[in-house]
Amino acid sequence: MGSLYCRQTIRAWNYIRITGSAPLKAIIHETEKFRCNACLEIFEANFEGKNAPKYDEGAHAIIAMLKYSASVPFYRLEKIQKHLHTPMPASTQWDLMENLGNHLYPIWQSLLKSASEGNKFFIDDTKAKVLALMKENKKQSPERKGIYTTGLISETDEGKIVLYLTGRRHAGENIDRIIRERKSDKRAILMSDALSANDKSDYNFLRSYCLTHGRRKFYDLDKKFTEASEFVVGQIAVAYKNDKYCKENHLSPAERLKYHQEHSRESMSDLKKWCENIIENKEAEPNSILSTEIMYLLNHWDGLASFLSIEGAELDNNQLEQKLRLSVLNRKNWLFYKSELGALIGDIICSLIKTCEAANVNPFDYFVWAMKNKDLIKSSPENFLPWRFKV
Repeated sequence: MGSLYCRQTIRAWNYIRITGSAPLKAIIHETEKFRCNACLEIFEANFEGKNAPKYDEGAHAIIAMLKYSASVPFYRLEKIQKHLHTPMPASTQWDLMENLGNHLYPIWQSLLKSASEGNKFFIDDTKAKVLALMKENKKQSPERKGIYTTGLISETDEGKIVLYLTGRRHAGENIDRIIRERKSDKRAILMSDALSANDKSDYNFLRSYCLTHGRRKFYDLDKKFTEASEFVVGQIAVAYKNDKYCKENHLSPAERLKYHQEHSRESMSDLKKWCENIIENKEAEPNSILSTEIMYLLNHWDGLASFLSIEGAELDNNQLEQKLRLSVLNRKNWLFYKSELGALIGDIICSLIKTCEAANVNPFDYFVWAMKNKDLIKSSPENFLPWRFKV
């Protein structure tokens, strides 16, 4: 047998083996019991975890992730668990989520308070279904019948906060309720589309409107307006190209504003002049689609071009719309909330999932951590915000 001489260090190699298992697994302990003939007292064998709760922190966390992040309905998980010989009724799953939501509620309240101090806000609405409110619409005929989920992002000095608020209020009303708690004197930027429902706050925001909404309207124009569509889309594309450069080179908000003023102002000015000429020279029918879309740009120009005048203003509301997609997928998969309480639990858990993701924190680990510290959360919820997560 020869000797092995190592002259060169070769890096270690990892071999990964992935195995499958049920989302929720059960461990069954069979114990013997004995009765004393003298005193008739019953003695039972002891084992580790005997007095622990039936459902641990991980069970709460995985159900929350499947239901609110992966959009898996309770009944579907119930069916899967039945096949895998670990029954988990839908009613039990709801009880666990209500328990989790109750323990996370103080953290959610702390998030709402922290969100009020944001430097930049993004808001938008999507339709929601809450059976209790829908029944109320049929029986009582309230003045407001609309039901919405508001998505809200607040960029604070501590971290980015993502919130979901489901009910009858529009995004503008929800941001108004949050901003009332604000103590900072610095004016905040508010990004949204140009719907009047988003401008219900008494707070004097620096307003930005989503440029993508303006661009999308022209991108979807009929083929007979191809020339106009290509011109508008092309002019807006210059601003996006310049914004991409700013992000890739990590320019500060002040440097980014200056760069846009030097490189994007001309294309945006040409776009505005073109729109004004079309209207003034009556080159488009007053009630035509083209005229309508041009007037949208002109009526909201200051907000759409705010990135040329406001330091830190974004071009669009895309990042919030991406977050709001979670609510849309949940609505498509499990259709509705049964009650306002169910909607509140969903808002709490969804808000914390997306805020964890924004803070680069694993939501599953965070929920386990929060459940293990549920008694401390009651007294100091601000110490358990996602960016303060500790392994």
